[in-house]
Amino acid sequence: MKRLPIHPQPLPHEALSSWIDRLAGAYGLAPWTFMERSFGFSLRDDELNLAPPAGLLLTMSERTGVSTEKLHAMTLAGYAPLLIDSMTPTEGLFETYVTQFPSLAPAEKRFSRPIFRLDQQRWLPWIAENKREQPLFCRQCVAGDPIPYRRIYWCAAWMTCCPAHQEMLEPGFLPHPRREDLYAFTPRRGASEKVAALDRLTLQALTEGHTLLPHGGSINVALGQGVTQPHR
Repeated sequence: MKRLPIHPQPLPHEALSSWIDRLAGAYGLAPWTFMERSFGFSLRDDELNLAPPAGLLLTMSERTGVSTEKLHAMTLAGYAPLLIDSMTPTEGLFETYVTQFPSLAPAEKRFSRPIFRLDQQRWLPWIAENKREQPLFCRQCVAGDPIPYRRIYWCAAWMTCCPAHQEMLEPGFLPHPRREDLYAFTPRRGASEKVAALDRLTLQALTEGHTLLPHGGSINVALGQGVTQPHR
């Protein structure tokens, strides 16, 4: 298969849909048009970022020279099975997920009322429904990027803010190129100290493979268990 003549390399922790947008922009095409003509696939952003077909990743790799392993890591499926269990919704997953820690509340009390508007064919604990429709991003991060791009860890439910800027993530399109208009329609929403602290630990876990706790101990998140002794 012939290699594409122009193929910008992925940026650190870039989401696959973000990279596709940049590739398409290099050819002056809409992302969906570029996808169809270059790779023979047409997927929405949420499908690209969740778990795209292996055949698509192989074709992308052959046409751009980026390894399939790297492309897989640009999707939420790249976090499985070490950080998340699965990218496949299954019947009963919600009940299993919310009752696995019975110390929080008796399981029978949680299902005393029916659960409305729960689509078990789509529901995953690490994917918020509002993030499926319009991806979120930190406006301060992209304002400082030499090349604005979305991070893959913004695409899941485990982060609600940017710990670096203590600002809530917001839906919208990346600025091309007028970044001064980022706050024209939606004012800045600051994150609370507690939310920022939690998301800071989450971000460290996702990007570094471990979490350093306030008391000095650390958790190896790839193993999912065990707290080491505090650092001296």
